[in-house]
Amino acid sequence: METEVYEAFVAAAMKAMEQWGGKPARAEPAGLDHTRTAPQGVSALVALVGSVGGLLLLTVDQATAASFARRALGPSAETVPGLSRSVVAELANLIASGGASRLASAGYSLTVTVPQPLSPGEEFLAQPALFRVVSLRSGSHSITLRFHLRDASTSVASLQGQRLVEVAEILNHSRLRAVLQPVMDLRTGRIVGYEALLRGPEGPLEQPDELFRAAEAAGILPALERAARKTALRSGRWVLEQGMELSLNIDARVPLLDDRCPLTGLLAEDGSWVRRVVLEVTERTVLNRDLDFLSALERYRAAGGRVALDDLGAGDSGLQALLAVRPDMVKLDRALTAGMDRGGWRLALVEGLVAAAHRVGAVVVAEGIETVEDLRAARRAGVDFVQGYLVGRPSLRPPLTVGVEVLEALARLG
Repeated sequence: METEVYEAFVAAAMKAMEQWGGKPARAEPAGLDHTRTAPQGVSALVALVGSVGGLLLLTVDQATAASFARRALGPSAETVPGLSRSVVAELANLIASGGASRLASAGYSLTVTVPQPLSPGEEFLAQPALFRVVSLRSGSHSITLRFHLRDASTSVASLQGQRLVEVAEILNHSRLRAVLQPVMDLRTGRIVGYEALLRGPEGPLEQPDELFRAAEAAGILPALERAARKTALRSGRWVLEQGMELSLNIDARVPLLDDRCPLTGLLAEDGSWVRRVVLEVTERTVLNRDLDFLSALERYRAAGGRVALDDLGAGDSGLQALLAVRPDMVKLDRALTAGMDRGGWRLALVEGLVAAAHRVGAVVVAEGIETVEDLRAARRAGVDFVQGYLVGRPSLRPPLTVGVEVLEALARLG
């Protein structure tokens, strides 16, 4: 496999060199390099994610980079700060995407990240890795391509200043997990389902917000989102087998129910699991959604599934998202529910949202319920379900029933 992958990217590099250098290109193997720092010249780093995992490091000497910049912008290129870095990054993108396309035709599943410019001497790995080196020439122009293919013994750590390599390695080594937080019926005190919450490995990318920001910056958001959906389904399978509901967080910017979506298989089931899997979307992503996302939601509903609008109240566009999604379930963020036990505007607003949801047949979940006072206020507002630390913290294997304190509190509420 390594030879096939290597040859695909060298072929893509030769084609790019011929386009940019204007003359036939030739490639010359230049041995091996054990390094963790960017060499002299202008460099850009790309990570490979999928059935092929690894790194591509492109380095262009200053003269060639300046020549490519002049070809791109003419004589005024010298007046544009950082243009050489941008041009080399674009060349790296051409090589990476070209190699990935060739490998896709050969049956590989592969995503490449957005190229990250590097300065000479910049450490981009925590530990040195072994790179296979090839030099390419087209006329007077030359570039060097360093190629590292991941294997099981390789430990690749984070890039300084950003998380490109770390996110790629999380996906390549399947280091995602999902913890489950219970949702309780406020009328009966029964746990009726769980929300699957994504977690990365322990460290700076453990929390989903940081993980998704890093993936978005690296250009591999779709790969992370598809892996997150698969992880949530796998971790929550026992919930579905118990006949309870499983809620999954869905990023609306990534296609839903296409050939690569792990949820598509649910539609081929007998329908019982679809009816118990709730898709949660947030206002932040739904307003920047994939073009076909809303029609995919309607397909999911038509198959018996339900859709929730999550974190209502956390942003400024909740009403706009409500109108776009028309959810079957509304989940109120702690930004709304915290302090509603003191009455006033906050409680009145929650009561109004509950009434509006009930009027169109939707149910309401109050998130962030941490105290008995929060529970009492949620009951007063007419909320249907509650979720929060009082009910249960997220864990890999949460309890099937709530604690005595919660049941006693519900009994006192009548």
